[in-house]
Amino acid sequence: MKQAGHGNEVPWHQDTSYWGQEKRMTCWLAIDDATPENGCMRMIPGSHRKGQLKFTPTRFEGVGQDLLRADEVNEDTQVYVPVRAGCASFHHPLTLHASSPNRSGKSRRALAITYLAGA
Repeated sequence: MKQAGHGNEVPWHQDTSYWGQEKRMTCWLAIDDATPENGCMRMIPGSHRKGQLKFTPTRFEGVGQDLLRADEVNEDTQVYVPVRAGCASFHHPLTLHASSPNRSGKSRRALAITYLAGA
């Protein structure tokens, strides 16, 4: 949830930093349109092929837990991933992704679903 005109930044991270190296995949289902203006995800294409990167735990204002900030991320190759309401994006747990604050007048709500492969 990123409230209108607010919503915090989510820094660059790989989901494996939180969950470990299990075989997982995330489905990010948009309830509202996710746009660059309201803080849609940004990803680094092909970053999942580089394996687990070094991260530093960092406290972020308005976030109830320490998040992991990548020590070095080259944003020159980032792409914005807008998602229309009712649509979804999927990403590998090693994909570097982040989102900016919501600077628009509309909320950005979504549901993240994580699939864990069976043994």
